[in-house]
Amino acid sequence: MLFQDLLLAMAGVLAALALGAMLFFGAVVAPTVFRVLPAEQGGSFLRRLFPTYYLVLAGVTGLAAALALAAPLTGGADPAGWIRLWLLPALLALCCAGFVFARQWLTPRINASRDAALAGDGAASARFDRLHKASVRLNGAQAAALLVAVAWPFFA
Repeated sequence: MLFQDLLLAMAGVLAALALGAMLFFGAVVAPTVFRVLPAEQGGSFLRRLFPTYYLVLAGVTGLAAALALAAPLTGGADPAGWIRLWLLPALLALCCAGFVFARQWLTPRINASRDAALAGDGAASARFDRLHKASVRLNGAQAAALLVAVAWPFFA
């Protein structure tokens, strides 16, 4: 049981690191970039930073999911507690998948729409707004899921 608890604790620490990175990026990095750099340079900088942001967070949440998934496999778990032991890795895996989706599918479309909008395509501007809002909502849902993962040991 001790090894299982250790795996779950490590998964929780990784979830907390991911949540902290997300909050720091949204509350400090992005606003500072646009305060310090002109809008065009700030946008260009963030455009280059986002793929790395998503890659790192996918890696951290993927590792957290793997650790949380390994916990019930160590045995010694209360059979009635299977929900507690299988929902946490699923939640973390969904966060990981969301980061991969944002990096591989959503961000390139946001960038293409922004480029087209700057070139004068009015429809692209609306598409950019819609995709950007979807990205923000996804990020918020992931932050909420990670908050649940961090709080998990206190309520499970």
